[in-house]
Amino acid sequence: MPSEGHGALGHYFICRSEIRSFTRGQSRGFHVDCFAVEAMKIFLIDDNQVLVDALCLALSRLANITVVGSAKPGDSGIEYLLRAGDPDIVTVDVGAVADELMPFAATVVGAAPRAKLMALTGRQDRELAVRAATAGFDGWVSKTSLMETFTTAMFAVRHDGAWFPPAQVTAIIQQFRANAKTSIDGSAHGFDKNGIPCRAYS
Repeated sequence: MPSEGHGALGHYFICRSEIRSFTRGQSRGFHVDCFAVEAMKIFLIDDNQVLVDALCLALSRLANITVVGSAKPGDSGIEYLLRAGDPDIVTVDVGAVADELMPFAATVVGAAPRAKLMALTGRQDRELAVRAATAGFDGWVSKTSLMETFTTAMFAVRHDGAWFPPAQVTAIIQQFRANAKTSIDGSAHGFDKNGIPCRAYS
């Protein structure tokens, strides 16, 4: 069934679109039942061109989701591409920019101020998730996830929500509680200039 407008709200329907997992060369299919979503523009930042190509193909099968560009983290023209694409969501392989996550996130937001940041990564370490949340990322999806998880996370982040796996959420909450405690007892918690926690969480 073709996509269908929904009044003046700019909402559209995705109707049982079959897509495949974009990880590990798997071809597991699933169906997305009809639900209303807004038209959404995505920009992908990743070193793995094979993954980017597979993800672009999968997203092209979903109504009203457009990949407006992609780049590798070290590309010199990334800011120009981001400004030209004006994306709603920018996915970043945070593992590829782990050593400069805070300034890299600032560069992305500076070039695409409307965009929400979402980590798309093969890493699972909690410390990096804390740093990502501190740098302004609203979502974290593993590259081993099914496409269904990825699209669900995108819609959550797009509508001012957040999407992190339970283990990462636990780490983020623990660190933020430690930071809150700092303001009460003056102990040495918080983050250094690179966004790395000064005291490890349990």
